[in-house]
Amino acid sequence: RTLYMIRTIAHNSMLIYDPSESDGSGDYTDVMDGGQKTHGNGREPWDFKTIADDYDFWYSAEVEAQEIDPENPVTPEYTYIKGDLKRAYSGKIKEFKRSFMFFNLENSEVPAALVVFDKVTSSNPTFKKTWLLHGIEKPEVNGMQTIFRRTYESPVTPSRYNGKMIVDTMLPAKDDANIEIVGGEEEGWSLVNGVDYTGYKAASHVDEGNTYRMELSPKTEKETDYFLNVIQVSDNDKDYYLKPTMLDTNLFYGAIIKDRAVVFSKSGTKVTSDFSINFPQKVKATVCDVKAGEWQVTAGGENMSVVASKDGGVLSFEASGNVTFHYVGEKEKEVKEVELSTEKSVNLRINGQYVCCPASPELKYGRFMMPVSTLAAWFGLDVKKDGEKITLSKGEKTAVITTADSSLTVGENIWDMAVTPFEKDGEILVAARDVVEVFDGTVRWYPMFLLADIDLPEPDYSIPKEGYAVMAHIKADDGGVDGGNVCDNAIDGDGDTIWAALGEGRYIDIEFDKPTTINRVDILFNPNGGRTAKFDIYISDDGETYTKLFSGTSDGSLEEVAWEYYDLAKPVKTKYVRYVANGSNISKWNAIKEIRFRKG
Repeated sequence: RTLYMIRTIAHNSMLIYDPSESDGSGDYTDVMDGGQKTHGNGREPWDFKTIADDYDFWYSAEVEAQEIDPENPVTPEYTYIKGDLKRAYSGKIKEFKRSFMFFNLENSEVPAALVVFDKVTSSNPTFKKTWLLHGIEKPEVNGMQTIFRRTYESPVTPSRYNGKMIVDTMLPAKDDANIEIVGGEEEGWSLVNGVDYTGYKAASHVDEGNTYRMELSPKTEKETDYFLNVIQVSDNDKDYYLKPTMLDTNLFYGAIIKDRAVVFSKSGTKVTSDFSINFPQKVKATVCDVKAGEWQVTAGGENMSVVASKDGGVLSFEASGNVTFHYVGEKEKEVKEVELSTEKSVNLRINGQYVCCPASPELKYGRFMMPVSTLAAWFGLDVKKDGEKITLSKGEKTAVITTADSSLTVGENIWDMAVTPFEKDGEILVAARDVVEVFDGTVRWYPMFLLADIDLPEPDYSIPKEGYAVMAHIKADDGGVDGGNVCDNAIDGDGDTIWAALGEGRYIDIEFDKPTTINRVDILFNPNGGRTAKFDIYISDDGETYTKLFSGTSDGSLEEVAWEYYDLAKPVKTKYVRYVANGSNISKWNAIKEIRFRKG
């Protein structure tokens, strides 16, 4: 964690590599990633007083400009921020200005775009500058375009991802840009200058996970480099895409996407003199980094009075063709009165993941109400509707909701949920806490954030009482194991323990309480994501002579712990089973959490 996860290289930031910074021989603050200074030896200040007492030490960045579309402050068409990040780095950097322009494209296919502009000046032109962007799945690079996808479908929860993020690199220019993808099981997730610092997750309650990273660097050495990237989002299973174009004038760099345009000052400072920009199509333009006050904007022979605010320094208008700009003088920008809705949205998080519901949750009479369908999907409940009654069941547990009143029936017990279920957007909303607790979940309510936090019950990895072979004894080969990760862990019903061994052909032998006919093998691998385990299943009547029954590989696409099921060609009767591990696609390490055998 301290060697990679909390450092600049593990975030969507900028690296400026000075080879003289350190050789990496000291503590983690000496690891050379080319990133920012490590304030307080990597520790956050305890309180505001700590910062106030040594403000100059902690002062790392400054917001130079910010603006939310003043014409549409509640549903803004654009949101802009610019920062000066020079102080976050050592003396290797003379200037670092980063600007974000976020566009609400009001388009169902490509709803939004983010334009990121960086001006970086190093104290030595030989210092390599690297623009970073991270993603969970390996990105695809096509020339100056990098595509990040999120397609994972969870086998244990309703989580389904179908996202795509396309990055079009405008600067550095094509002949000067180098784009590389770093990461992966084989190469290493936490690579810094060829050294893999992959370690434990950040904390017991936080798993930052492993990510691939996009590294964008100029090929030629220059004191000042510009980075301009246009990022758009859409559905992965569609070919939705808006081709951006670059804008380049003597004073500005920028881009057009759909009907939106943005330009940023090349100097990094406010533009005060007259200038012109040619927009090849009609656009809603945002000209950033101009002097606050009134400007005369002329397009197609028509004059417009446009005011840039002191905080934003943005000229916003609609035009096409050649547009000229002339500073008139100081003038305050009028700000619209904002009338915010009194209706407050309520948020839902299940097992640490924010959840979108088919009908938005509500807080009614102090009770958190959510759709029955969402509860059923996440808890794996069977749902039956019969008139005014909705029966939810899982295993031996059953809860009956009466939609005509607020009663909930569990077995012979009936209690009042205080709020009668109601229909919204075709869904039935019910008081969540009572139902969640019936099925062994927990609910915490955070009034400050209007957030209901639901935890599912801990998964039960123990062998079911019915339908599975009874394992009487387990033993491993004579080879060593990794620490306390002994073979007994593979049948202890505990998802937090593993059997781990290094080398191909490592095995564990399992003896049933009596000869048993089995038709399927269930295995809980560790870890799942990105690692494809190779294994064989052997059987024996006497525990001495074994015959191969099955060969298989695990599903390396899984990102979470989940049972994998392997059906046998036909049922077989046996007293002994040998699980033989043959490493994986990336190493000779083997590890499983649990194994069990279905009868049939």
